[in-house]
Amino acid sequence: MMGWIRHIAAVVTVVGVLLALATARRYVNYRIQPAFRPIIMTPDDSDDDPVLEIQCCSQIEEITFLRISGTATNVSDEPLKNVIAHATYLDREGRQVASAQSLLDVPTLMPYRSSLFAITTPVNPAIARISVDFRFPGGPQIPAKFLSQSERNQRGEKRGHRSRRPNQKSTPEETPETAARDPNS
Repeated sequence: MMGWIRHIAAVVTVVGVLLALATARRYVNYRIQPAFRPIIMTPDDSDDDPVLEIQCCSQIEEITFLRISGTATNVSDEPLKNVIAHATYLDREGRQVASAQSLLDVPTLMPYRSSLFAITTPVNPAIARISVDFRFPGGPQIPAKFLSQSERNQRGEKRGHRSRRPNQKSTPEETPETAARDPNS
C-alpha cells in the first residue's frame, strides 16, 4: 500500500512540475518581445530594362550582426565591374537607422553569370525594414529586377551560373558545356 502512495505522489509531482513549466513558458513568451526579424522591401516596380536580376534575400541574425544575402545575375551583354550591393535599414516610421554595402563575390560579373552577395550590419532593435539596391562605386542605382519566389520557382533556376542565355532554345545535341562555350548556338 505504501508503494502505491509513493507512486501516486511521484505522478502528482511530475504533473505539477510540467504544469509549472508550461505556465512559465507561456508567461515568458507573452512578456518577451518577438524575435528580431526585419521586413526586406524590394521595389514593386522593377525596371523595364534591367541590367541585373536579383534573387533576394535571406537574412540571418548572427548574435550581434544581421546578414542579408542573395544572388545577382547580369542579364546584359556587357560585363559589370565592381557592383555594390547596398542596404538601407529603416525604423518603423521609415527613418534611416543605418546603411551598409558590400561588393559582389566576383569583381567582374560577366554577362549571364551570377554572383552571391552578403551585406552585414550590427543588430539594432530599431531596424524594422530593409531596402536593398545595387550600384557602381560612386554612381547611381543599377536597373534591376527583383524576382519573386514564384518567378524563381517557375524558372527552375538553381544556385550558381546559367549555362545559356534566358531566351536561348536548346537543341538535342547541345550540352551545358557546349552552350557555355558558344552562347550564340
